[in-house]
Amino acid sequence: MFDPEEKEKIFRNVKSLMISSSMIKLQKLFNITLKQLENSLKEIRWGSASSGDMPLFCEIFSIPFS
Repeated sequence: MFDPEEKEKIFRNVKSLMISSSMIKLQKLFNITLKQLENSLKEIRWGSASSGDMPLFCEIFSIPFS
């Protein structure tokens, strides 16, 4: 769902909002969180995603929505 370039772009946006710490640990945590979000979005899309704020949510976080 997320290609490596999209993941890097999202990570840079998140990282710019955070105080620098162990970036390797942060990157791993971010990737796990992103994967969980991706799985949740897949489930939501098959549910009630055709209405509501899902397209807006995806636009805000640069997530493809179809």
